[in-house]
This record gives sequence, structure tokens and C-alpha cells, in this order.
Amino acid sequence: MATAPSLPADPASTPSKAPHPPTPLRKLTQREVDRLKEVVWGRELKVDVFERWSQGFVFSEEEPSALVQDGGGPCAVIAPV
Repeated sequence: MATAPSLPADPASTPSKAPHPPTPLRKLTQREVDRLKEVVWGRELKVDVFERWSQGFVFSEEEPSALVQDGGGPCAVIAPV
């Protein structure tokens, strides 16, 4: 039966590993963008649905703590943001 490896007594005695550098970002190809849209919104993406999910929101002038969406849409999803 194999035994679990033991931990060193002093964590300072283990050699430190330098963190990996971040992976550089790259621009998505149009094919990748199209595939991403399909995965998120389905094959039958209607422009008005996409616009509702893509809209921003602002704070209400009447109620400073309230968020307002001009185009309606996914309030329950955007509200926690």
C-alpha cells in the first residue's frame, strides 16, 4: 500500500516557484465570435433579444439606488450586477 508524501517541516525550506506569467490575450476570430453567440443565445438569435441583453443601465434620477434599463429585458439577471 502506498503512503502519502509527507510535507516538509518548515514551509520556508521548500524552494519558491515563480508564478507563471499571464497568458497574453488574443483577438477572437469572427468564427469564434459567431460560435460564442450561438452557444449563449442559440442558433435563432433575434436582434431584439440580443439588444436587450447587450444594453447597459443607469441609475434612476428619481431613486438614486435604483437601476434603469431603457429597453426592458433581463432585469433579474442585471439587477445583482
